[in-house]
Amino acid sequence: MGNPQAAPTTGPAAPMVSINTIIDDLQAANSQVANTITEVGAASYAALLPTADIANAAITSVPSYNINLFLDGIQQVANGDPMGFVTAVGYPLAADVALITVAGLLQAFVLVNAGQAIAHAITTPIG
Repeated sequence: MGNPQAAPTTGPAAPMVSINTIIDDLQAANSQVANTITEVGAASYAALLPTADIANAAITSVPSYNINLFLDGIQQVANGDPMGFVTAVGYPLAADVALITVAGLLQAFVLVNAGQAIAHAITTPIG
């Protein structure tokens, strides 16, 4: 049987918490929050640059290209080629379908990458 005179055992000692440890942890958390906000802002801004380029091309370059294709078709008709009517209408439509598809895929790629960067910045553990 056990010794009735033995002192009761105590659990593990509580860790010492000092004011320096608390301040260091607060500083680290503050820096992590600031860095996360910066990374999210940078990723969001990086997504806007290609978006602006795509919008600029859609507003300026694509209509200009369509007009030139249409005028090529009219020039064919003026030179006696009746298929110029098909060219005048069909080529701009075909070009728009192709360009819009490529621009849409590019925009989707940009947004997915931005989303991944933002998610990574938010889920990176503090420390």
